[in-house]
Amino acid sequence: MTTPKVIFIPVKDSNAKRQALVIMAQRFFSNKMRVLFSVANDEVARYVDELLWKSPSESFLPHAIIMRPSPEPIGITTLLENLNEATVLFNLRPEANPLALQFAFTYDLFDTTQPDKLALSQRRKEAYVQQGFLVS
Repeated sequence: MTTPKVIFIPVKDSNAKRQALVIMAQRFFSNKMRVLFSVANDEVARYVDELLWKSPSESFLPHAIIMRPSPEPIGITTLLENLNEATVLFNLRPEANPLALQFAFTYDLFDTTQPDKLALSQRRKEAYVQQGFLVS
């Protein structure tokens, strides 16, 4: 198996975060790739769900909050399981995601919107490097 990669997307404000999530979801869906958004809690799951219902305004991205195995191309879950057999993981948890070991590619936000979020981003990056991931 090739070394798993973690790709950090730099974001400086809330709008950049929302755009990154929508753009990446569109890209994965257009390329017929299943993606799993791994989130820390139900509040974040509902936020991502609502964001993907509203954006992009000109089309619909099929997705669902999932808590059991699902055929959804875009899954959002609080569980640490690949419930939709995704090929790409998008980590929205405050810590490095243990599921990343199961994926060739994991995406994460390098959040500089606030000092505490920057610190969490730096810790996640360090944790992935220590685990032997290729990080960019």
